[in-house]
Amino acid sequence: MKPEIQIYPEITSLTRSLADRLEGWIEEAVEARGVAHIVLAGGSTPAALHEHLATRSLPWSSMAFYFGDERCVPPDHADSNFRAAQESLLSKVPVGQEQIHRIQAEQGAAAAERYLGQLPDRFDVTLLGMGEDGHTASLFPEASSLDSLEQVLYIDDSPKPPPERITLGLRAINASRHVAFMITGAGKAPALAQVLSNGPTNPLPAARVRPDDGTLTFFIDTSAGSALEGRVHE
Repeated sequence: MKPEIQIYPEITSLTRSLADRLEGWIEEAVEARGVAHIVLAGGSTPAALHEHLATRSLPWSSMAFYFGDERCVPPDHADSNFRAAQESLLSKVPVGQEQIHRIQAEQGAAAAERYLGQLPDRFDVTLLGMGEDGHTASLFPEASSLDSLEQVLYIDDSPKPPPERITLGLRAINASRHVAFMITGAGKAPALAQVLSNGPTNPLPAARVRPDDGTLTFFIDTSAGSALEGRVHE
């Protein structure tokens, strides 16, 4: 299925539109299966989305939260994706600790198997970001993890510090019902153009995200989409 591309002039309109879409996907999942399994993206880009979601009246008690990847640091560390999500979203909404499936990455390699045991059969929504090198989650260019069939991976050779990380594999990501990338900034424009080139041997990890039986949507700002042609949503 060809990905959908949504381009916005700034972060506010992008965030609002993505939140609208998420709300629909969440309500769809809760109505159909009683729970919505949501994968949160790491890094700083999702903070604006998290803060906006925290103001919405979502079916919070029927949502379960997961993480696309985590650095092998304690949960209170400045580099922890869990800490970032906790501060910008999870601590601001009515969810219980049993709804939050943190990657206990401070345990190192053992955390991968522990996290695998917490995963649902299929995620309803997976949120992803992308780096300037085209990596997503902790799946990096030319890494052996790209060819792994494992759902959760421990890696100890990340080209970005820290080297040790736990990440969802492409198998788990591509099984999602809905995948949404949130990409901003001119520095990501070249990689994004390559990701969307649809070449048969595209080497970038973000280009390998293609849901088996689900939707794929790119929510990007005009800076990130400067190498693309498309309509800008006001």
